[in-house]
Amino acid sequence: MTLEQVHKILENDWDILLEIEKFGYFLGVGLPNIFNTFNPDSIILRSDLIESNPIILKSIKKAVTKRESRYISLKDEIFISQLNKYAGPSELHR
Repeated sequence: MTLEQVHKILENDWDILLEIEKFGYFLGVGLPNIFNTFNPDSIILRSDLIESNPIILKSIKKAVTKRESRYISLKDEIFISQLNKYAGPSELHR
């Protein structure tokens, strides 16, 4: 299934949209653990699903905002990779 097909399904199915939003929520629940453990300047996410559905990034940031430490604020420092499929080791792209 291509991303275009998935996107077309998502536009018409509210149950799937809710599940996609839940995916972002639970990812956002886990990210503060990384923030609190490693204290990074930013987090860069790489996923075709996240890149093609802005609702996921919105729900990630919303969940992170609710759980962020008063010492670490990264809600505006979560980015989507601009490298797309070329973001990994070069052996994977041959």
